[in-house]
Amino acid sequence: MHTALWLERLAGGTTEARQRLLQALAQLWPATPGLFEPLSGESLLL
Repeated sequence: MHTALWLERLAGGTTEARQRLLQALAQLWPATPGLFEPLSGESLLL
C-alpha cells in the first residue's frame, strides 16, 4: 500500500517527478526477475 501510494503520488505529480520515476523504474526493472529466483540453500531452509 505504501509503495502504491508513492507511485501514484509521483506519477501524478509534476512532469519532473514523473520523468524521474520512469527513469528509476527503467533502471531497476532488469533486476526484478532476481526477486523470484531461488537462493542457494533455500530448499534446506524450507
